[in-house]
Amino acid sequence: MPAAAPDAAEQAASPAQPRLDLDPAGVQRIVWESRYGPILIEIVGDRVLVNGQPVEPASLPPRPAG
Repeated sequence: MPAAAPDAAEQAASPAQPRLDLDPAGVQRIVWESRYGPILIEIVGDRVLVNGQPVEPASLPPRPAG
């Protein structure tokens, strides 16, 4: 049986590019494979990031009085 390949994060680590912690405490990471390519979704507490950019919650339209 062939040896397991090293972790991709380990391969990319260099002085110019620090190692990415793939399992930080309190962060959920999901990679969604869309037809346009992979999208990284990160959930940190009550914040959501998509490809490293913050996502603002949509505001709900005002409810009619009555």
